[in-house]
Amino acid sequence: MKNKTRFALFLAVLGTAAVLAADYFVPLQTDNPDTGQLPAVYDGRKNGRAPAVKNQGSLGTCWAFASLQALEARLLPEESLDFSEDHMSLNNGFCIPQEEGGEYTMSMAYLLSWQGPVLESDDPYGDGTSPKGLKAVKHVQEIQMIPGKDYEKIKRAVLRYGGVQSSLYTAMNGDRSKSDSYNESASAYCYIGSEPPNHDSVIIGWDDGFSKDNFNVPVNGDGAFICMNSWGDGFGDQGFLCILLRFQYRYE
Repeated sequence: MKNKTRFALFLAVLGTAAVLAADYFVPLQTDNPDTGQLPAVYDGRKNGRAPAVKNQGSLGTCWAFASLQALEARLLPEESLDFSEDHMSLNNGFCIPQEEGGEYTMSMAYLLSWQGPVLESDDPYGDGTSPKGLKAVKHVQEIQMIPGKDYEKIKRAVLRYGGVQSSLYTAMNGDRSKSDSYNESASAYCYIGSEPPNHDSVIIGWDDGFSKDNFNVPVNGDGAFICMNSWGDGFGDQGFLCILLRFQYRYE
């Protein structure tokens, strides 16, 4: 993934023509989902809102996986579709090889110009080629961005739309990687430093009571986002991991 910003926690909430009028909420203590009290724990896996875990392999396509899994989460539970990361990463108009990564603006350009998404079955991942003439099976109408560290808005977006695409820095590059920032036994990741984000995942929930002791580095309080990764179900908790709720970056 390429990213020019020092800190990029962004949201890609993707609505489609088919489901734009259908929102799904966890019951809150008020009829207004934008102001109601948030639950202390929410996990999209337990609410039918988490799509299948995938594996990007050795290619730099995490950005495409995160964008399309956020879109897949948006359609659940009414529709369960598997979109093609190959088509997005090969047909976005930027002419950047899959091996060299990408970023969310490429996803936005691809989706908002209705070049896709197309189905995985029509353009399978990993063969380096993409059939000509494939048409988008959904038309994205809107992409919303949440700035910086507005964690409440992120949580409300997860409740409303299913998945929030986000960026982080990691020295790991696959399911067999190791890092001082990652506690494998707890599937807990926390990086505190000045490196810019280089990997995308999808926030599908949170746990405000997730113990700070699960992280390998000292942190100020409990809490973590539950994130879907793209390194297969052999990584983390069957493809998911917990990332520090209060993203911390140190700048020099």
